[in-house]
Amino acid sequence: IGSWVGLCLARIGHSLIIFDNDSYETVNMAGQFVSNDSIGLPKATSLVNELKRFTDEGKYYGVDLKYDSKSKTLPIVFSCFDNMEARKLAFEKWAAEKDRELFIDGRMALSTGEVYCVTKGKEEEYKQTLFDDADVADAACSMKATTFSGMAIASIMTALYCNYIGLSLDQDLPVSLSFKTTYNFPLMMFDSI
Repeated sequence: IGSWVGLCLARIGHSLIIFDNDSYETVNMAGQFVSNDSIGLPKATSLVNELKRFTDEGKYYGVDLKYDSKSKTLPIVFSCFDNMEARKLAFEKWAAEKDRELFIDGRMALSTGEVYCVTKGKEEEYKQTLFDDADVADAACSMKATTFSGMAIASIMTALYCNYIGLSLDQDLPVSLSFKTTYNFPLMMFDSI
């Protein structure tokens, strides 16, 4: 999801700080915004290279290959992790910040997706969605992600972000900021609360 979120946000003019300490493998080609010549390279660095090809090269794209308890957080965070441990850490760091605004978390399986849009006051509700990584059966990366689902979830995350910015400028805009959006691709069904 993260590579597609990066593309969406960069295309609408945002500077990004990207965290990912993993490298691309052949199995990642099933779902991520990446070219074949990135196999074996660090994901964060490769994504910056792709963003420069598809967006304004003058933009700032910060890269931090490691995400841990010392990593920086910002008032607006997009969580695109593939594990709950990192997701929990990012959320806890964001929730501890006085100036926090928006935490958007995208989750994906082969043909379904969930997006959580957390604003101040929704922290406890979001905490109820967190669980241990051990509670999920492990599956091959290509069985957890597809290009179309990653792109769709990134689009939902970006749309929620744009709605948030719009509502911060004009409370009367006819847009929504759903706490949870789910999508089932085989059934072509959205559900929002």
